[in-house]
Amino acid sequence: KHINIVVTRMGILKKQKKEITTMVAKEVKITNEQGLHMRPAGVFAKEMTKFNSDVTLVYNGKRVNAKSVMLIIAACIKCGAELTIECNGTDEEAALAKAVELVESGFGE
Repeated sequence: KHINIVVTRMGILKKQKKEITTMVAKEVKITNEQGLHMRPAGVFAKEMTKFNSDVTLVYNGKRVNAKSVMLIIAACIKCGAELTIECNGTDEEAALAKAVELVESGFGE
């Protein structure tokens, strides 16, 4: 851990702990015939909200918050799409494992 000293607007010094974090990621392929439509997007977002880590889907150069069903649907992720799942935080390994499990299982469809 590093400690940074930050000067606030009033000129008062305060110490701020800064965590050194790493990120885990994995490339996956969507195999659902209909892609990430409402039901699988909802299942995915609901499961990802159980984790403290940030979970991001990277698709076609766009970064999508995987905890938002609306953003997942808006990304228009179709069958056969290759995307990267990125997880960053205290439970990143568990979040990534669950995300990959969901994709590989076809979201239960």
